[in-house]
Amino acid sequence: MKYEDRELLDRIIHFYHTRLFDEPKVQDYLKKIGLYSQETCINFKIGFSGNLASALPDDQETFNKLKRLGILDESLNEALANSLVVPVRSEGKTFISAVGISLVDNSEKALPGCDTLFNVEALKASKEIYLTDSVLNALLLYSIGLREVSSVIGGVLNDTHLKLFERYQTRSITLLVSSANLQKFSKRIKSQGIAVGYIDLDSKSLPRLVVEGLKKDYCLTLVKEPEINPAEPIIEERGEEIFYEFEDRRYRVRRLDPFRLDCLRINLKATHQGLWHLDTIDLYAERQRRNFITMARKLIRLDQGFLYQDLLKITDDLEDRQAKIILEKKEKIQEMSALEKEEAMKFLRSDDIVSEILKDFSGLGIVGEETNILAGYFALLSRKLDHPLSVVVYGSALSGKDALKDALLDVVPPADIERFTKLSPQVLFYRDEMSLQHRILAIDDEGSLKDMEPILAGLQHKGLSYSVTHKSPETGKLRSHDYKVKGPVSVLASVSDMKIVKDLLNHFVILKVDESKDQTKKVLSKKRENETLQGILKDKRSELIKRKHRNAQRLLKALRVVNPYAKDLEGADRLPDARSMQPKYLSLIRAVCYLRQCHKEIKCLQETEEEYIEVDLTDIEIANSLMAGILKTRRPLSKEAEYALKGIEELVAEKAGVHNASKEGIAFTIRELSAFAHLSGYKARSVVEELAESGHIELVAGSNGKAMQYKLIGPSSSITPELLRPFETKSKGQKYHKSL
Repeated sequence: MKYEDRELLDRIIHFYHTRLFDEPKVQDYLKKIGLYSQETCINFKIGFSGNLASALPDDQETFNKLKRLGILDESLNEALANSLVVPVRSEGKTFISAVGISLVDNSEKALPGCDTLFNVEALKASKEIYLTDSVLNALLLYSIGLREVSSVIGGVLNDTHLKLFERYQTRSITLLVSSANLQKFSKRIKSQGIAVGYIDLDSKSLPRLVVEGLKKDYCLTLVKEPEINPAEPIIEERGEEIFYEFEDRRYRVRRLDPFRLDCLRINLKATHQGLWHLDTIDLYAERQRRNFITMARKLIRLDQGFLYQDLLKITDDLEDRQAKIILEKKEKIQEMSALEKEEAMKFLRSDDIVSEILKDFSGLGIVGEETNILAGYFALLSRKLDHPLSVVVYGSALSGKDALKDALLDVVPPADIERFTKLSPQVLFYRDEMSLQHRILAIDDEGSLKDMEPILAGLQHKGLSYSVTHKSPETGKLRSHDYKVKGPVSVLASVSDMKIVKDLLNHFVILKVDESKDQTKKVLSKKRENETLQGILKDKRSELIKRKHRNAQRLLKALRVVNPYAKDLEGADRLPDARSMQPKYLSLIRAVCYLRQCHKEIKCLQETEEEYIEVDLTDIEIANSLMAGILKTRRPLSKEAEYALKGIEELVAEKAGVHNASKEGIAFTIRELSAFAHLSGYKARSVVEELAESGHIELVAGSNGKAMQYKLIGPSSSITPELLRPFETKSKGQKYHKSL
């Protein structure tokens, strides 16, 4: 550890120690667990976490050091929040780390660097020591008079600890550990030639026993010799490797995937009398297990029965590890402090949640793009619903589309995102069945979107299914195997060439990045501001914004959304591409309603007891304003088509003036457009086809052998009020009426 880090750690531990006797809830906790001895608290310099921000200078270098030490996490929260902080000393008596003991459930959490024993001084002072697998129990034993007590931090006895016993010539160790660790500890310690005993007490009940008056002398009368079962392995973890030792047999496991439950594929090395056999096998595949046992029996001269029993025990242990890792991850995701929860709930209860979102994205460095921000935010939130929206962010190479996409993903819990730089079409079929359900599939490489329309469209709602044939290893006959990946999934991608996603336009919401001169000035100004001190401070606060939104989305309840106004929204019939746009519009309303669930009464279906909320007028108004922007960019045009569209508007205006008629009744032909806009016949036909497909013009007359006549549906610069606001609503609280 660097000197400057050690000095900072000393300051933090001293600050925590000064808070120990000032907090009433800490004193209540110490009484509750029986740690009455102030001598113990002072000798080990025990402290209480919290209020660290008030004792630190507000500079990034200090925060980086604290992150490196593990005292602060990535969100700048105290890693040992609401805990007793017990410093860990090196053999030279300097502080090297700390262990936190939660005031809620007595659970322990170690900071990085805790690979030594707690209270190494006990080994120096005596050849006969007491050893626990809990720092709290070590403190309690110390407080009742068993001063020669040490503790294994993290509950795993490793080679570092055994070397310490050897260095200080430890002759006898008396254990007070959990029943799960008793066999493991006893076998490893006895293998070093050290006498082993154990105190016959339930280690979890020690705090209660100390409160009830447990004494040192009584503890000594409970010391017994453990019965060691030679069939139980000694298990040791070294980084990502796990070692199992069965008497004269040793196994090494690598590459365990804790989150794949359909197989148990590992790299397994078996060693016996200096010989070894190595293979990669799936422990769930009986044929692979049998092949491993057969080869190991031949190569390392080991009895087949031993090998079979050893693999069963290894399989059981690996399954337990998988379950533990998954549970820990789930608890870590759900873990949220009271302050964070209050912050997130304040956002969800906000009367103007739309303004809050825009304000926060400004803090994340996104300038303007109000419609794109809100539409993207609600679209990605819709992943939690049955019919989610998917988004393509469109813009030129340096338009800032990737910055917008990154910002949209930054406010989503990382566990809900599956992000890939490049993706091949077939790989999605081989994902775990539940790995994408109600998550966001983010694809960075626009080239990966080619030829993926049926895959992404199916994945977005129903999911994927794929059946392949393979030869059975037992019979040699062909058999089918089905792969399934469940939806729904919300897809997010960014492209600079709309031709790549032409076939996805009916399934995705297109968000076109603003590339105007005014927007460019704002973006460049923002980038210059980021280089200033104020900009650096804003960047620091951006982590708090991300945390707030992630926690808010975690707190949203899984509720069904019911739209009581759905039958009255007949104005959706007038939308361009109504068949593809109406489902997007209704999904957008549901997403807005889902985010605003704190403003609604939760109701229950009597038949199924399923909880639901209802759409209100505010939800519809928000969705209407967003649909106005979405409609403008529903099918972005090529530059040639935009040029031709302006030419068509001018041509129609000129013909309307000549005939003294309204623009709505004026038709034109491809030949007229070609002559007026100075386009070749081929180019004119191409752009007319694109404009007709995008809904800007429509065919009104003509057939084979006759001139095709087209009519302009609406001006390119603005969408008519009927399209922008297809559904009129009055202000909140007034009677709703539909626009006809």
